[in-house]
Amino acid sequence: MFQNQEMAYDPLVRMTALLSLTCALWSLVYGCIYIVQSAMVKSMYKATRWTQEIQKTATFTLWNVQIMLALPGVWLAWSMIFFIASILAFVWRSGSKKNPSTPSPLGPDAEIGPRVFISVLFILGIAYFGTILNTLQEYGRVSGAAEGVDMETMDAIGEGRARRDGEGERERGREGMGCVQG
Repeated sequence: MFQNQEMAYDPLVRMTALLSLTCALWSLVYGCIYIVQSAMVKSMYKATRWTQEIQKTATFTLWNVQIMLALPGVWLAWSMIFFIASILAFVWRSGSKKNPSTPSPLGPDAEIGPRVFISVLFILGIAYFGTILNTLQEYGRVSGAAEGVDMETMDAIGEGRARRDGEGERERGREGMGCVQG
């Protein structure tokens, strides 16, 4: 979009395209963090911790696990909205005989608005990035009952693991004796 001179000089098209790129960038960054982090959440304890956090009823409205997990999708949705707005702005503002081939640039007072808006959006992305890293670090460093996790949860995890391991041993024993029904 920025290679086409007519699109690049139109303030509305340029601003919506830059907003789209900024939102897409943050969506990609957050998604990559989650992919890398999900490989590290292999222990049953950490998975249980995440599940407990999600099921809490008294959560902070501005930041909780649900909001954190939704961020890549939300930023991608805004990126799509801004991209569609950019395309529609170009379609409806170009090619008319009434409109000049190159739109007039914004005045010195008006050009600060889009720059501030895009910068604020980028700073918001950085703030969410820091909050995500802080949250993931918090979940990564917690270890067992020493940090206040109730022992019932730890016992349930242990029982589930023992039950699963015991069933697996029985199945292997049946397979070795030729008793598996199929």
